[in-house]
Amino acid sequence: MRQLDINDGSAALETLAPALAAHPDDASLLAARGVANAIYNGAEPARADIERALSLEPNNALAYYARGYLNGRTSKVDEAIADYTRAIELEPTLVRAYYQRASLLGYPKNDAAGKRRDLDRAVEVGPDFVPARIDRAWIQYYSDELDGALSDANYVLKLEPKLSSALYLRALLNERQGHVAEARRDFDAAVAAAPDDRNVIIDRARFLVRQSDYATALPDADRLVALDVASPEAHGLRGFILHALGREDQALAAFEQALLIGGDAAWPARYGRGVVLLAQGRAREALEDLKAAREHPDQVGSTGELFYGTSAMPSVDLARAYQALGQPNDALQALNGAAEQDGTFVVYFERGKARAASGDTAGAREDFQEALRLAAEAKDEKQRALVDAELAKLP
Repeated sequence: MRQLDINDGSAALETLAPALAAHPDDASLLAARGVANAIYNGAEPARADIERALSLEPNNALAYYARGYLNGRTSKVDEAIADYTRAIELEPTLVRAYYQRASLLGYPKNDAAGKRRDLDRAVEVGPDFVPARIDRAWIQYYSDELDGALSDANYVLKLEPKLSSALYLRALLNERQGHVAEARRDFDAAVAAAPDDRNVIIDRARFLVRQSDYATALPDADRLVALDVASPEAHGLRGFILHALGREDQALAAFEQALLIGGDAAWPARYGRGVVLLAQGRAREALEDLKAAREHPDQVGSTGELFYGTSAMPSVDLARAYQALGQPNDALQALNGAAEQDGTFVVYFERGKARAASGDTAGAREDFQEALRLAAEAKDEKQRALVDAELAKLP
């Protein structure tokens, strides 16, 4: 059954073969082989084993579990749930039945409360059953029950110290709680345990970006491109990291590749190309890309937040392009839009500079004061120093 928990039907069949040779009429062994066949050989041999098991023992809980498993794999969801329920009635401690029923209640039934109830019961009757405990941990993480999620993740890692999904979850939890060194340790361990898991690599790269450790994030971006060379998102992430490292020609090539694959509707890549063109002093060429990015905040906002701390960064970059082209009114209009979208330090600081340059001292001071408040709230001494320097320039 542990082999079946990880979907290794072939290994389970090998394990079951000598037992069934010795006990060909054992209903539980037949039920287990039914699950293995469902995984490895298909529905027909699986159903034959399960029906024989039920004919031999009509009240065998594992046989109902096996039929539920087969029904679930063949999209007979209601029948599967009924079979798991019957298995639980016959054997109230059958942890796998709670777990599999929880999975179906989550999807496609969309019964979040039912899923959580079954997972809680599964952990209660089988505290060392890793699949249920790790699934519950993820649910707790997304429900902001961070202490419960961490407790479950730590419990799992005592049982399986190199389980990537648990290490990955604990890395995310540590980052959420501000434990940077611990998060880095767990991200590294998760990637070492599952070196081809794109989700883990993406999130480690994002974690490193949030720490401004772009040089270490770049190999992760390279790995993502190697794993999926046709992914515009992978090329785009690599492009922004290269831009952060000041390698503008390589960054531009990465964004062009993303656009070649994804077309002009690959908005983060459009934004990235605009940012690089602006950095290369090609403000007029950058303008259309930055305008397009500003018009698609749902697609580019998360990139702005990741690299610059504000979803309104495309509007800020557009303002910088207008300023470079000597169009201060257009720049100020873009910054006003940025402030309406996401009033963060970068927005107020940039608008303060723009207002100061246009002679609006009172407006500039107001923006710098708000930027200073946000910097103090974030306990960011570098930001405070930047604001103090600009305030000192005002008449």
